[in-house]
Amino acid sequence: MPHADLIDGLIGTYRELNLKLRPLTDDRAAAKSSDGASLRDIVAQMRNRELIASQQLKFMMLADVAGSAADVVDPASLVPVNGQPLRSLLSEFGTAREAILAVVREMSDEAMEREIPSPDGPVAIVTYLQKLHDQDTQDRRKIDQLMA
Repeated sequence: MPHADLIDGLIGTYRELNLKLRPLTDDRAAAKSSDGASLRDIVAQMRNRELIASQQLKFMMLADVAGSAADVVDPASLVPVNGQPLRSLLSEFGTAREAILAVVREMSDEAMEREIPSPDGPVAIVTYLQKLHDQDTQDRRKIDQLMA
């Protein structure tokens, strides 16, 4: 499967986050850097993005069957993260990531490359996944910088 590296990268993000961040205390995770960001803030953003992506992918798959684009997930519908422990945010990120992987893991290359309806116009699943992977890479760099 040519897309195996992409899927492995998505799996790798969650593994890396767990190895690096689970051992941290909530105080360390909430400590603000000079630019006002914290490790917890970054993980919260990743968790929110992943929850939206998971639901959006489901909507896209349903739209593919129905033949029209589904609604966009409203970020305001997400559970607030104020005071939520880092480990809880990591677990929610992992659950949403696994939901995505469960949908795409067994897809054929042809199915992953076929464009399907989305609120932003037709998009291939592989393109959608690559965008998630690219965002993961950016966030992992930010995490590495904050931990240095």
